[in-house]
Amino acid sequence: MPVAIGLLVALTARPPDILVADDARTVAVRGPDGKLTFPRRPRDIFSAARWLERDGYPRMPRDAVGGGHCDTFSCVMSRPDGLLALPLRPEAVAEDCAHAATLISAVPVKECAGPKLVLDSNMIAEGEGYAVTGNNAESVRQLRGDRPWTNSGG
Repeated sequence: MPVAIGLLVALTARPPDILVADDARTVAVRGPDGKLTFPRRPRDIFSAARWLERDGYPRMPRDAVGGGHCDTFSCVMSRPDGLLALPLRPEAVAEDCAHAATLISAVPVKECAGPKLVLDSNMIAEGEGYAVTGNNAESVRQLRGDRPWTNSGG
C-alpha cells in the first residue's frame, strides 16, 4: 500500500513551472514541451546544471538557453498565463510591472501592482531561491525547513 501511494504521488506531482536561484539572475522556465529552458544565460551554472539533470534532461545549461527576448535592461518571455518579465536593472522595473503577469526581478522592487506574482532580489535572496507553480511561489527555505545544519545565519 505505501508503495502504491508513493507511485501515485510521484506520477501526479506537478513539477515547478519556474525555478529561481538565490542570485535572482538564474531563472529556468518550463516550456510547452515540459523541458526547462533559460530565458537568458544562467549565472549560477552549478544550480542550472543540477536543475536540468534532476528534470531528466541532462544537457549543458548553455544548450538550454532560449525563448527569452533580452536586452541589457530586462528579459521577457511569453507564457500561457501571460508575460514573464525578468528585469536586470532598476530602469526596467516600471515598464515590466505594467505589462507582466509574473515579475522576477534581479533588483529590488518597491512598488509593482500589475503582476499576479512579484519576486524581487531581496525576497529571492532571503528565501534562498524559489520554485513557482502557477501563481504559487515557495522558497527553498520554506521547502527545506529551518534546521540547524542548514541555517545560513540569517
